[in-house]
Amino acid sequence: YLENELVTARLVQNTLLPPPKTFKENDLDICGYFNSAAECGGDWWNFIRINNNQVLLFVGDVTGHGTASAMLSAVVKGYCDSLKERSSIDVAEVLGELNRLIYEIGQSSDRYMTMIGLLIDTKKNIIEYSNAGHNSPALIKADDEKKVSYLTGNGSTLGFKEQSQYEKMSMPFTPGDSLFVYTDGLVECYNKESDMYGDGRLRRLLKKNGTFTRASDYIKVVNGDLQKFRNGAPLNDDITMVAVHHGEK
Repeated sequence: YLENELVTARLVQNTLLPPPKTFKENDLDICGYFNSAAECGGDWWNFIRINNNQVLLFVGDVTGHGTASAMLSAVVKGYCDSLKERSSIDVAEVLGELNRLIYEIGQSSDRYMTMIGLLIDTKKNIIEYSNAGHNSPALIKADDEKKVSYLTGNGSTLGFKEQSQYEKMSMPFTPGDSLFVYTDGLVECYNKESDMYGDGRLRRLLKKNGTFTRASDYIKVVNGDLQKFRNGAPLNDDITMVAVHHGEK
């Protein structure tokens, strides 16, 4: 029964994700990668074109595994899809609304969700973002000797408290810059020697390859390094990576 439930959960989960290809939106190059662990977690990502200048990107991770986690991701996707009907977006308000939704439906199954929401504006050349307990995305600046910084900020995990509020922050995102967003399954991946991949290794790798001009190149190099590190060790958690490159005007 448990094996069938996990198979069902993985099927549901895979239908909620964008297909594994590169997308072109508003001068943005977007590419994602998802690899499910043997025990299906609840990683989920998607993006929505708001208008000719703005793209809204979400990356989240539901606690636990199995059908309940996958179904919660399905509810979140349905809510996020409805945002394309709005004329304006406030990412902090969106996470607040999601928090109340997940709080209401997640109590019976004890499920919560970390999430980063990013509104990328290619006219203003900024990212507005809000964080609900998720790993901080890496920002690779084209004009600063391959400098890698992080979109820091941390609010409560979605669904943990009914009245959680979230802070909206912003960061310049100019042509040539890249963004790398991921779930904790990447940096908390272990190899056969019980070593953890870690934030430091990821940061060094992104800095070394900070001149890429295609989002897919970041996914390829990080995944290649991860597979080399794992050396066949089983995954202990789902892994999601999303890279965004701001193309030249």
